[in-house]
Amino acid sequence: MFAEIYRVLRPLGKACIVTQSHQQIDDRPIVQFFPGTARVDKKRYPDIREVISAAEQNQLACLKQEILFEGEEV
Repeated sequence: MFAEIYRVLRPLGKACIVTQSHQQIDDRPIVQFFPGTARVDKKRYPDIREVISAAEQNQLACLKQEILFEGEEV
């Protein structure tokens, strides 16, 4: 995915990646009743550190990381 983003991005262009951290997945209210949902989604969505690392391996730099709603009561 990041190789393709790099290929089509204009010089000095920016891309926005939106995902959930593994902590946010674990904190979903439904996980207390259906813990298997967290295991499935963690396999589908790499943790944020992995996303940033994959981007950097494809010549993209993380300019800003903003974590929203983590630790807030739902």
